[in-house]
Amino acid sequence: MALRRPEISVTEVAKVSHGGEKISSTLIRTCLAQGDIGEVIHLLGQPYHSEFVREGSRFVPKANYIMPKPGRYRVKMTCSERSLTTTVAVDLHGQIEMNRQESQQFSQQHNLFIEWHEQVS
Repeated sequence: MALRRPEISVTEVAKVSHGGEKISSTLIRTCLAQGDIGEVIHLLGQPYHSEFVREGSRFVPKANYIMPKPGRYRVKMTCSERSLTTTVAVDLHGQIEMNRQESQQFSQQHNLFIEWHEQVS
């Protein structure tokens, strides 16, 4: 009995570019590192989303998410069924800082989802 080789199909995907540059994960990571959220949104076609987990009194990004450069950003935070559009700061360690009142609104939550809209400073 002869062994049958599995068939493998290949789909060619055309290169997608913007401003003469290939859109790639490397380009998106570079824009995040520069804090250029507007360009990230343009490249993705939607806001960049990241997920955070509570560690003590802070939320830290899950391992697979890249944070934008340190600065202040307008974001939409969502936990369970609660959403809030606000400004957060990203510190030098890639952790987010929010004001005390907003932090208390999410104090009982374990996971936090952030939709990034723009850098404000």
